[in-house]
Parts: sequence; structure tokens; C-alpha cells
Amino acid sequence: MDIPEVSVHNLVNLNLNVVKLDPRGMRDLLAQRSPPVTPANIRKCSISLCDWYKELLSFLASRECPVKIDDLADLPLLPAIGRKLVISLNYARSGGIWWRSGHQDEVLTTVLLQLDVIMVDDLPDEPQGPNTDDLTRVLQLFGQLNLSPEEIIQRVDLNDWAGFVQHLMFWINDRFVSKLSAAEFGTLTNLPFFKGRKGRNLPTFVPASQVIMLPDLAPLDHLTQYLPPNSTFAAASPELAAVLWRSKDNNRSLSFSTLFSRLRLPSRLAPHQETSFSSLLQLIATRHEGHYNGDLIPDGNRVLRPPTELYDHRVPLFSTAFEGRDDLFVHPTFRHLIDGLVDLGVKRDITAQTLVESLQAVDHDAQQRPEPVHRARWLWDYVNSAPAELRQIPFDAIRRLRFLPRQTQRHPSDPDFDFYARGLPDVVSFDDLCAPEREVVAWTQRARFTTFPSAHLKAIYPNVGEPSPKDVVQHLVSLVNDVSPHHHQSYILFSNIRSVYEWLKKNKEKFKDQRGLLSKEPLWLNTDAVSDHWTWRTADQLVFDIAYDAEGRFVSSKSANTHDIQDNDSSSRDSAGQEIPAHRGMLAAVVPHFKTAFGGSFRESVITAEDTELPVYRLPEDEAASAFAVQSVVDYVYTGTFTLPTFADIDEATEALQDLLDLIELSNLWDIPDLTKQAVLAIVELRLIRFDNCDYGKFPYYDCEVLAAHASTAVLEIAEESQIELLIEICQKTKEQNRWL
Repeated sequence: MDIPEVSVHNLVNLNLNVVKLDPRGMRDLLAQRSPPVTPANIRKCSISLCDWYKELLSFLASRECPVKIDDLADLPLLPAIGRKLVISLNYARSGGIWWRSGHQDEVLTTVLLQLDVIMVDDLPDEPQGPNTDDLTRVLQLFGQLNLSPEEIIQRVDLNDWAGFVQHLMFWINDRFVSKLSAAEFGTLTNLPFFKGRKGRNLPTFVPASQVIMLPDLAPLDHLTQYLPPNSTFAAASPELAAVLWRSKDNNRSLSFSTLFSRLRLPSRLAPHQETSFSSLLQLIATRHEGHYNGDLIPDGNRVLRPPTELYDHRVPLFSTAFEGRDDLFVHPTFRHLIDGLVDLGVKRDITAQTLVESLQAVDHDAQQRPEPVHRARWLWDYVNSAPAELRQIPFDAIRRLRFLPRQTQRHPSDPDFDFYARGLPDVVSFDDLCAPEREVVAWTQRARFTTFPSAHLKAIYPNVGEPSPKDVVQHLVSLVNDVSPHHHQSYILFSNIRSVYEWLKKNKEKFKDQRGLLSKEPLWLNTDAVSDHWTWRTADQLVFDIAYDAEGRFVSSKSANTHDIQDNDSSSRDSAGQEIPAHRGMLAAVVPHFKTAFGGSFRESVITAEDTELPVYRLPEDEAASAFAVQSVVDYVYTGTFTLPTFADIDEATEALQDLLDLIELSNLWDIPDLTKQAVLAIVELRLIRFDNCDYGKFPYYDCEVLAAHASTAVLEIAEESQIELLIEICQKTKEQNRWL
């Protein structure tokens, strides 16, 4: 009921039960209420009373009410949100209370309630909250709460906290973070605002101060199980980057190179890891620069290997050569990434090295059973096409590798002879195969190509399919000892033997190591007609290619290099009248000079000695030489070398030098360059060009220094005439060192 103001004052003065509605009267009314409202910072209340307090606050905020909330600031009139509490305005303004604005997101309210933060609504038309954005207020509040990240996560529902963090992320940027005070930024770095994972643990919210940020686009969930388990990692985000930028801690913001260096990969991949590891491989293939050097890519057995040890399965050479080798190819699960994996080092290009590795792989498998015949056929076709990479591979590097198929038939024309061929596997090496034009001289030792070597291949390897001297000699031995007893007077065998003799004749310089076998074994057939009686003789019993030998000598029309012939049918006589016995055939076969002398315009030089029926070749005056020189030539004819002179003092050393100089002159005159070279090396090895080479018999001097000078001059003169650079150099150095004039 409306009462005039004057009447109200009169009634109050009469002490009647009438209260004036002013701050004092309002306090009196509230004090008489049950329970009484008296000054206090905070007081408990029921839910129904909280609603009454809200109505009271609305009345106090109305224009009709002469009393304002500030007049009652010490009374607990403000109901706390979601709590059975009321607090005073003074206490609310002290800083320990959160003022909720009318537009505050509900998620903030939910989280703050779970953290037991006392909140009150802003007064109607009279906002009481700080004039700052939400994040600054949150940082100030959490600075006062002083809760650890673990306490926050334990007390707040994760979904609610996720919404709370998402709401605040709007403010976390470089510009905002740079304006925070040191205290506020410290609070920000210690709030669990960012999703992080440690090892195989589930993701959880962690503060920026505890995380290491991955590079952009690096998948957190797939990577952490391959990173150090004691560190917490978070996915890259602009918000986390802004915080880490302000903290100036570059070690907690990873680059891709740093990330890859921290990977902890298993030695073998489990099936359940395929999805996560596929993401990791894709990331590395996309972001890694150059080849990856560590174990990385799962092979067919799920074992992690360096990329450079694996091959691209799409390359026919590799898929054929390494067939069945799962350990050399990328596991099928990850082959959709093969293009990127090639950039990491998986071998796609065919190079000289990868070609050799392919051949070696088939060679390795050829040692097992069954032999890889079908792979060998494909590989031989590829090699026979002469790819460019083959030019970079020395023949010796692949000639012994078994990667070639062979023909089943061994004999070039008659399979009945295959019985006598050396046993060979189905997959063989170049050293086991014979070129078509050489099959008749080595078929017992070597197999035949399935397809002939191409002209391009032979241009790269001219000796492909060329049998070794040992092969040919062993083939001859097999023909004589194994085949001929069962195929006597066979035209095919006879033709094969003639072919071997012809090859030996053309390649006599190649089989010096086989001379012992060739000379001592009865391998030589002294007939030109297949129907004649076959008699096998040793080379020691034969003289080759000399049609004018004395009667009784065994003569063959096939040429070969022989030695140690016992029957002497000729002799050479030196200028002193000494006779040195030798076979004319041997002399003519080795020394071009004697071949001309015995068969051409110089036949008149051959005479018959008085006391023997053997012819004698007298050395002309311009060929006069010491007995040592002539004997050395004869020794060389039979043995390929000569006996070095020996000496015990200076005189004998000078004689040895003179003998070797005579040998040099004679071997040059008779066109025996190999013997000349041996004589030169003998002078060098025996150190015969010396300052103390005094007793030089060719010159009648008595002064030692003069004698040595003449000796050196003679050597130098011969060396210059014969253009022997080694002796020229030694003579000149000797003269310079001893100041010879």
C-alpha cells in the first residue's frame, strides 16, 4: 500500500511497526528474516533460497527500489552459480570470485564448476567482471588457483575440458601471446591446453611446457609409437607454435630432419603396425631429402632394411634375377608408396652395379637345387642384347658367374660323343661356354651357348666364349685318352684333333704354362690321313713344320712349340770354332733368322762337318758372337730363357757384362725381342753397370777409372743403337753420379 512520505516518518517516530524502505530499513527487514541475513562474506543456503536471492537482486536493481546493492555490499546476497552458497558483493569484488557475463559460453561455466570455482552472475545492467577477454581472465583465475596440470585433468571431464580449450584457442595467436605479462604467459605454458602423446599411451591434454611439437602434417597418432617413449609430442598447430615462439625454445619445435633423426624403429614390423607405419613411410617419402641411410622399409619378411638394399619390383631385370628373394623387395603392403621409396634409395635404375648384383643373385641360386634355368634364359637374353651398362663391367667381373643356360648337346655335330664331355650343370658361366667357332677345340671341357653371342656383345667382350689354353689342352688330352680308344680312325675325331692342332699352332704364345704336358704326353698324331695307322707320340719325339730334316726324324705338318728334343740334327758354330748342337727344326721354329738360313738364300751357309754327318751352320763374320751368346740363344729356343752368368769378383763381373752385351747384339740381329728384353733385365738385376767395373777385357786399358768409363760408354752405345731406354737411363744416371766426362 502506498503511504505518503510524511506519514511514514511520523509512524516511524512513534516507534510503531513500520520500517522505511531505505538502506537501514532494508537491513532491518533482512535481519528479521528467517534465517536472518546479516553481514558475512559467504553463507550456505538452500536451492529455494537461492531463487529468493535472485528475485531480491532483481528488485534491488529496479528503478522503483531506492536501495541499491552497493548499499548492502557486506550482506551475502549474491547466489553462487550451481552452488548452495550466497556471497557478499564486497567478497565478490575481492578477486576470488568469477563474474559470469550474460554471453559467457556454457563450457566455461561447466569447467569452472568442476574446478570448484565460485561464480556469480553479473548484476543486471551493472557488469562487475573485469573489462578483459576471456583468455586473460582465465589465465588470471588459474594463476590464483595454482593447480597442476594433473590436478586439472583429474577434476575436469575430458570432453568438457576439450570444449573449454577449443573455446579459448581463438585468443592464442602471436599477437595476443606477445601482449601477455610474464605471469600470464607462465600460466599459459603450464595449462594442459594441447593434445599430446607419450609412447604408446593414449593422447591426453598436456601443457605447452611439456611437449615437443611435430612438423606440419606429421600425424601424431601414427608417429608417437616410433618416437622416444620418455618425451611427449604434440601435433603442429598455430596456437602451439605461437606459445613456443614466445618461449624461444627451438628444441621443442621439430623440423622434419630432426624428427627423422629421433625415430626409434623396430627391427621387424608386426602386422598390426602396418597402418601406422604406412603413414610414417609416406611422410618420410614426402619430406625426406635424398637417400635414407638407416633401416626403414619393410621387406617381404617384414624386416626393416635400408632403402638402398631393396629393389623396385616393377623392373623386369630385378623381378627375374631376384625371384623368390622376398628380402630384396618392398613388402606388398607398402608397394603403393614405391615411387616415393625410390627417392629414398630403393633401386630402380639399371646400372653396372645393379646388373652385376642381378647376375650374382642368379649365380648364388645356381649353386642350389633346382637350378634357376628359366631365369637364366631370360637373363642371358638380356645380357646378349648388350645393354649400355655392360660396357662399364669388366669381363673378369662376370665371367665366372653362373647365370647362362647351356645347350644339352655338347658335341657340335654328333651327340654320340657327348658321353666323353666333362659334366656341367644346366646353368653355367662364360668360362663354361664355348663360342660357336671354337666348339670343336673345347667341347669336352665347355658347353655350347643356347643362342649365339650377338655381335654387339662380342664388340664389348671380344673374348666371350674363347676357350683358355688349359681348356684346349685338356680337351686334347680327353680326345686322345678317352675318345680315341673307342672311336679309332673316326673322321669326326680326326677332324677335331686337326682343329686342336691348328688352334695350338696359332696360339702357341698362350700356352707356355701347358708346355710340360704338351711335350711329355703322347698327344701328337704323325699322320695326315684318317685311314693311316694312328700312332701317338710325345712332342719330344717330333720336330714340326721343317720339311728338310734328316731322315729318321719324326715330322708332323702341325706346328707347336716344343722343347727338350733329344736328337741333334744340326749345330751352330761360333767365331772361336766352338760347336753348339741344336735341332734345325727348333731353331727355325723359334728364330726367324734360322728359318731363312735353312730354307732360303742362305742354305749354302749350312755345311757338313768333317767328323760328323750332321750339318753345321757357321756364323758369318757380321754375326760373330761369344759362345755364351750363342748358347743362350739355343737355350732360349728350347726353354724360353737362358742361364744367367755368375761372377765372384770384378773381373768376372766385367766378363758377365760383356757376355750379356754380346747376347743383346745377337738377339737384336736375329730378331728375338723377348730374349733381348731378358738380357737387359739380367744386366739391371745383376747390377753390372757400376763405377768399379774396371777389368773390361774388350778394351786394353789399365787405369780403372778410364776402363770403367769405356765400359759404360760401350753399354750406352749399344743401348742407344738398340733403343733400349732402360739401359740408356741407367748409364746416364751412373755417369752423372760419378761425374764421368
